[in-house]
Amino acid sequence: MSTPALSGQPQLYIYDHCPFCCRARVALGLKKVKYDVLFLASHDEATPIGLVGSKQAPIFVPVGEKPFPESWDVVNENLAKSPEIVKQVNQLLKELELMLHSNHSVNAELSYDDLDLFGRLRGLTLVKGVEWPTKVREFLEYFSEAGDVPLYDNVVKI
Repeated sequence: MSTPALSGQPQLYIYDHCPFCCRARVALGLKKVKYDVLFLASHDEATPIGLVGSKQAPIFVPVGEKPFPESWDVVNENLAKSPEIVKQVNQLLKELELMLHSNHSVNAELSYDDLDLFGRLRGLTLVKGVEWPTKVREFLEYFSEAGDVPLYDNVVKI
């Protein structure tokens, strides 16, 4: 049966080999949702039946809410939160712009911070609705070109 969310995070019950469970995990990961993963044994019928009335997975259990068992529900639930998350990201990017030393570096000289920040920001070029402050965008484009690592601007945005 269900175990309480001891960590205060949502729970995701899965079969590790299940492609639908994998889909839910990837969607949660892409959205940076923190959750507890609970692996179900193939012979464990009591847990999923106790949670949703049938032997199926994934089962996502938001803290304090009713569980839902459909992987697309997990995906859609988190995609629905995209506008509020993008709004937060846009504000944080404005704050980041003020912290950059220049459009070519985080600090006065090339450092690990530049490589780390580029890797993190590059992933955001996949997200629809992100508004890039000038200096941050120039930073991205500089490291993309200098490092020969393309951005995701021409990929379908999520």
